[in-house]
Amino acid sequence: MSAGTIPYPNDSAENINLYTFTATSNGTIGAYFYNETAGFTNTLSLLVNGVVTPETAVGVLNNHASSMGDFVNLGSVHAGDVLTFRINVVTTGESLFPDKSLNADGVNHVYNSIFR
Repeated sequence: MSAGTIPYPNDSAENINLYTFTATSNGTIGAYFYNETAGFTNTLSLLVNGVVTPETAVGVLNNHASSMGDFVNLGSVHAGDVLTFRINVVTTGESLFPDKSLNADGVNHVYNSIFR
C-alpha cells in the first residue's frame, strides 16, 4: 500500500477550517501517517466523547519515528460518537486540537483530509 498526496492549499498559512467529527456507524477508526516537518516531537491521540482511546493514550504516529504510509488503529466507535483528534506536542507537553478555542494560542494547527 502506498500513501497518496494530500494537498494543502495554503502552505505556511493558518488553516481556517474547523473540524467536528461524528461517527456515522459502528466500527474502528484508523489513521495513516503522511508527513510532518515540525522540529518538535508530536504524536496523535483520538478522544471519543471526550475520553482518549486506550489505543492512543500514549500517542501514536510519532513524527520523528513514523514513515509515510504507517497505519495505526485508533480505537472503536459507535454511531453518534463525537471524535476529537489531538496532537500531543511531546517536546513542550502542549496539546493541540482542531477546535482552535481549545488551543492556548488560539490558532488552528490541524489540517484534515478524509479518505474512504
